[in-house]
Amino acid sequence: MAMGYTTSKEVTVSDKRVVFTYWFTFLAILTYIIGYQMLWGKAYLERAPARGTVELKIKGEGFVSNTDGSITVWDEADLVPVALENAAAFVVTNKSSWLNQHRCQSAPRVTSWCSEVNSSVVVEPVFQDDDHRVTIWFRGQASFPTLDSGRMYHSATNNACVLHPAKGFNCFDVPTLARLADSGSSASSRLHQICGLGCIILVNLHWSCDVSETSCHPEFRISRLDTGAQGFNTRAARHFRDGTTSEEKRDLYKYYGMRVLVLTDGQGYKVSIVAIFTQLGSAIGLLSIAAVVADFLLKNLHRIDAKRGDLYKRFKIEEAPNVAAMEDKEIEILEHTLDQLEGKLVDTKAPPASRESDRSDVMYHHLKG
Repeated sequence: MAMGYTTSKEVTVSDKRVVFTYWFTFLAILTYIIGYQMLWGKAYLERAPARGTVELKIKGEGFVSNTDGSITVWDEADLVPVALENAAAFVVTNKSSWLNQHRCQSAPRVTSWCSEVNSSVVVEPVFQDDDHRVTIWFRGQASFPTLDSGRMYHSATNNACVLHPAKGFNCFDVPTLARLADSGSSASSRLHQICGLGCIILVNLHWSCDVSETSCHPEFRISRLDTGAQGFNTRAARHFRDGTTSEEKRDLYKYYGMRVLVLTDGQGYKVSIVAIFTQLGSAIGLLSIAAVVADFLLKNLHRIDAKRGDLYKRFKIEEAPNVAAMEDKEIEILEHTLDQLEGKLVDTKAPPASRESDRSDVMYHHLKG
């Protein structure tokens, strides 16, 4: 036939090779759907990305040891001298000062800043101990408006700083944050390096929240960014005029310390009927692959078993005559032939080989002719 319509035909096959192939493929797909997609991947959940912000608050104090043996306490205003950017904080751990710099001519028609003769750089490391400790408070919040527009989750429960490693923590002291960010070095070397050169640390608040629950606490993922050229510093200047000469002067300060960058991400989820039925439809489609694989084996079994495989193929694939163009007498003969064929196929007394041969011979002569 030049053109025709192909439809499916139900054939029951008891060949162990075909049966094994079908059920092995079926069970493998079913295991993938239930084990991987539903249990491991939790495909029955509807998910949405987190939308959130983080506010940083620096609390506590450090101290500087003076040459005379006294100490000078630095509070939050001294420890955070400059605001670098949003969603970030900078805590000073070391300070170098060039005091009373004045204008001087470094080249023709060019002036720059010069230090006083015999002046020295004032270095002031900022220390911490049990009585003087600096903490960074991460006040984060996240919402999932596509899942529940009216619910907001907060990292600061009861609006309080909870120090790591207590349950529900949202605060870190500077030494602990340095230790968590750079686990490859000893604690003493980390603190010494941070005090001298500074560092850049990324803190990621990762939310994974079931929106049916009333509370959710983020996971803090901490890493160090300045792994190549280590250290971080920034500068600031205070300009003034000499009270006696009215000469313009300045004090230059170079601050070393911990620069903390903050990100927030994650997702919310909830059980969804839509997601369940979507996966159910996908499962039905995937399970049909087992029949496709078994049919492929059935149609090509003659390649490995010529005698039996060809009979299976003849049972599976047949070409029907054009009944619409047949005369009434021809239709009656065909109906009678098919009735006889069906009777022979269900005759359990006849040997299997005889039934298969009869069926194929009758169909060949009457449907082909």
